[in-house]
Amino acid sequence: MSTLVIDKKTIKKFDVAGPRYTSYPTAPEWTTDVNGRVYQQKLAEFGKTDKTLSIYIHIPFCRSMCYFCACNVVIRRPDEKYGAEYLDYVFKEIEIVARHIGKKNTVKQFHLGGGTPNFLTAEQLTLLFHKVAEHFKIDFNGEIAIEVDPRTVDFHKISTLKKLGFNRISMGIQDFDSKVQETINRIQPLEKVRELFGWCRDLKFHSVNCDLIYGLPYQTPESFYKTVKKVIDLRPER
Repeated sequence: MSTLVIDKKTIKKFDVAGPRYTSYPTAPEWTTDVNGRVYQQKLAEFGKTDKTLSIYIHIPFCRSMCYFCACNVVIRRPDEKYGAEYLDYVFKEIEIVARHIGKKNTVKQFHLGGGTPNFLTAEQLTLLFHKVAEHFKIDFNGEIAIEVDPRTVDFHKISTLKKLGFNRISMGIQDFDSKVQETINRIQPLEKVRELFGWCRDLKFHSVNCDLIYGLPYQTPESFYKTVKKVIDLRPER
């Protein structure tokens, strides 16, 4: 088997910091020219159109840290007081944005991400959804999605989400190999994921999708092939 040799000059050439792909526009595009006044102006201009909205709400709390994560998260023990305090500020921002838009534009895409949105109680998730619906017109034929953690969600919370109008469930799997899971601090057996898939099918969610990560410690092409095969057997829509 031939060995690939990469010289030091090539390594130095590409050893530069790059923006995270998950944010758009990426951080290097941000400037101080876009301030609160500009934001208010753009919201007001948007309100004069019939354009539809996409709304993303970030819930930053997790019960434990996954070692691969680079998201904005806060590790908290399960206590509804943290979610309650956070939602107070989210509700204020919803009111401010809606006031500057000036009318109830239609929301075609609504997504709760994190962190772990199911850190919130079923009651808190209900309050949040109703707050959004109070100030914006949610199109229930659009995509109404939420990220959930198979390790910490239960059937009651999943059924609450379905009753509210969520139609897509997204879950992180990353890898099913036990050694990889132990190393990244995310112990998540296949049986737990399969149970969540079953709940989603029984409740007739339109779509279930899952995330995988390659390049994790102790992964090999052979071990990742086994994970992919197990995911295919679960038959996610995305």
